[in-house]
Amino acid sequence: KLYWTTIFAASSDFSNKEKKEKTEYLVKEVIDLSDQEPFSEVPHIKLFADLSDALLSNNFDKQEQLKNSFYRSLHFFDRYEQFDLFTLLSYGYFQNYQKDVPDALKALFDLNCFAVENEIIVEDGFVSAEVFRNIVNLACAVEKFEWTASFIEQYQHKLKEEERFDMTALCEATLAMHQNDFDTALQKSAQIKMQNSFYGVQVRCIQIQCYYELDSYDELFISQSKSFIKFINRNQALSDGMKMGIKNFIDYLKKLKKVKEEKRRLSEEFFDQIQEDKTILWKSWLLKKASELLPEQ
Repeated sequence: KLYWTTIFAASSDFSNKEKKEKTEYLVKEVIDLSDQEPFSEVPHIKLFADLSDALLSNNFDKQEQLKNSFYRSLHFFDRYEQFDLFTLLSYGYFQNYQKDVPDALKALFDLNCFAVENEIIVEDGFVSAEVFRNIVNLACAVEKFEWTASFIEQYQHKLKEEERFDMTALCEATLAMHQNDFDTALQKSAQIKMQNSFYGVQVRCIQIQCYYELDSYDELFISQSKSFIKFINRNQALSDGMKMGIKNFIDYLKKLKKVKEEKRRLSEEFFDQIQEDKTILWKSWLLKKASELLPEQ
């Protein structure tokens, strides 16, 4: 019951007010029962109870306690439950990142390392393309480049064959871009087939990031900005929230590009505006670029 409580609490169904009100009482009863003897002495019941409480209250202040409990209790769970727990804990760490909790990304990277070392990310012999990409993106965000390259090399063969080439190229392009090897990033991104909206968004993002960095690509930066906006406006597969996040990213990036070209310094107010905006995709990279334009201390 606690297991399904955590799954439910992290699902979109729980955001439905009517469904939430109908089930809150039962969920509370299950959590309260876990505090009673003999259940309170069972490690994996304790972990699920604490995790359920964190998910339902959207409060992950005890993230380290939850993580350590997960590490200690790992052997109690089968492979599928281990993966679900990893996913739920990752969700909690990401919520802390969105709340600007210090070192939240670093903590999430440590969790990813544990999941990789214990092969929790492998299900039925494969690593899903989404999990693979998220791990690479996060490792790049915290600048663990050597670890990222090793992960791509070691685990690309566990991607399903139909996704292997494009996802590997995408992740290699992401890594190269974060390492300031923009020529390689553009070369790798050009190899990716635009098989769906996801790849269309990711490739365009890498390209505009590279054009931002390269001084001789100003015209391509402007052209890519316009074509990116047209792409998302015409694309019916993208949610309104994602479209807004991309548009905000492009808008902020264009303003940073202008400050950079004019060799000015970015105002602290504008940096704070980016930091406080909750509707930006690729925010950690954007903040890094913005910080490079702040006045020297």
